[in-house]
Amino acid sequence: ALSLNLITQKAFNDIKRKDSSYSFFAAYEFEDIIGWKNWITISILGYDITSSNITFYNNNEYLVSVGISYTF
Repeated sequence: ALSLNLITQKAFNDIKRKDSSYSFFAAYEFEDIIGWKNWITISILGYDITSSNITFYNNNEYLVSVGISYTF
């Protein structure tokens, strides 16, 4: 999934805030890891960046997740 958001609002001495935001998200599942029946490995990666004309609002976010689940 990929998204783009533009946000504008007044901030800091009547400077109009203008943001650009980009996001990326990916997920993957792998079944029967190392030959184990009914086990699933799950991984998730995400990244979000917000750039603003006011440096205070610049932001980078990262998401990394790995897990396993059992189905019955």
